[in-house]
Amino acid sequence: MRLLRRLQRWWHKEQLITATLQALTARVGVSEQDWPAGTPMERVLAWYELRLAESRTPYGVSAARLVAVQGSVVLLDRSLGEREVWRELRGQVGEELAPVLATQGLTTGVINLGTAVHAALAEAARQR
Repeated sequence: MRLLRRLQRWWHKEQLITATLQALTARVGVSEQDWPAGTPMERVLAWYELRLAESRTPYGVSAARLVAVQGSVVLLDRSLGEREVWRELRGQVGEELAPVLATQGLTTGVINLGTAVHAALAEAARQR
């Protein structure tokens, strides 16, 4: 009986992982924005904050990934386990990106894992 319960838990986890990956592939919880050279850094930081604030947090899952690229060059790649960490990283992100943004454009992105998990759970509930 214990083996059966363990198999059932494993199966549910596998289904959730697969559904979450499908949601991310469909760009659920994925945001990106192009910024021209000279854009005020405060506007970019506010955009990151808004994307993080929009995220869902089912069962406390609030992980997110912040990225910034320029063409194929990765300028920023940070993982956030909790939203509160953003307050600590905000200044660092600004310091890293401001010199580039002053003279060149860049693209920022946020991948909200919590939002993708929320979509996967909602889809599973609809299918029941």
